[in-house]
Amino acid sequence: MGRAWTPFAAILSHSRRAVSSWHARLAATAAAALLLFLLLNGFYRRELHHFTGDARWMWTTDNLHDPVPTAGLFFRRLKLARLPLSAVAKVCGDRQYVLWINGQPAVAGHNRPEFRLDVVDVTDLLVAGDNLIAIEARSPTSVGGVLFALDLRASAEGRRAGDPNGRSCVVSGPRWRVLTTWGEGPSVYPKDGWSEPWIWGQPPDHPWTYPRPVVHPSPVVHSVFSDPIRIPSGCFEAVGEELWACTLERRLQGYLWIDLTAGPAPQRIGLGDGTATVGAGIQDVPVVTLDGQTTWLYPGAVDGAVLEASGESPPAGVELVEGQP
Repeated sequence: MGRAWTPFAAILSHSRRAVSSWHARLAATAAAALLLFLLLNGFYRRELHHFTGDARWMWTTDNLHDPVPTAGLFFRRLKLARLPLSAVAKVCGDRQYVLWINGQPAVAGHNRPEFRLDVVDVTDLLVAGDNLIAIEARSPTSVGGVLFALDLRASAEGRRAGDPNGRSCVVSGPRWRVLTTWGEGPSVYPKDGWSEPWIWGQPPDHPWTYPRPVVHPSPVVHSVFSDPIRIPSGCFEAVGEELWACTLERRLQGYLWIDLTAGPAPQRIGLGDGTATVGAGIQDVPVVTLDGQTTWLYPGAVDGAVLEASGESPPAGVELVEGQP
């Protein structure tokens, strides 16, 4: 009887060894996948740390359930005993942002679906003594975040921050302050009315991934080479329901401003190439402003010959400044 069951016992033993071997392979595969994830995560953290150090995502609120237009003006003081040899700012804003250094626009951008880390040399915008860094951040919904880091090479500030090369010695985080009204804009540190920003954490942090660094040749304020070109309200023609378009005399490349003191801001605005029907080829963005804001800068360079806007009436205070993006 024992011999009769020997083949079955052998099969059972083989099956057990096969299951055990399969479990071992599965465990080894899972361990390898986990190790690869940790290695990649560590690699990306090191790579991003090179760019943004201990910078954290910060925003005006943690209320993400009410999809309403939201904006904030983030502030940070910086005192320099002397000018550094170089200063490089690195910033990512979801969804729109403008970086101001001592009241001068340094770089502007917008993100989603891809997140971009704008890198720009701001050495010439700093001064020995007190400096003011301000980030105007905007989102058509309540969701948003700001990530910022500043390299100061070489400087005492960098050494005090623990990095003799001055990398990311000023970063976004709890030491910043935020306003939800324009006040005196990005040129005066607010004495009151400010609050502490909501801190989300370091990248990667849902929904923000690791931003891709993009280098800009010079700050916005140094990139312009013309006086503002005013676009009169009469230039706009109705091309649809609450949709307005203005065909410019020539193609322009540069930066788009809205003077909010001249009239209500449009809901959306953009500049296109005019090679297709109206509404096509135009990268328009929502116009989100802070209470009491006087000017609004399009979050990035524009290029085209047709200016299009949406709203109950045509824009009254639009200016284009030619420049090299």
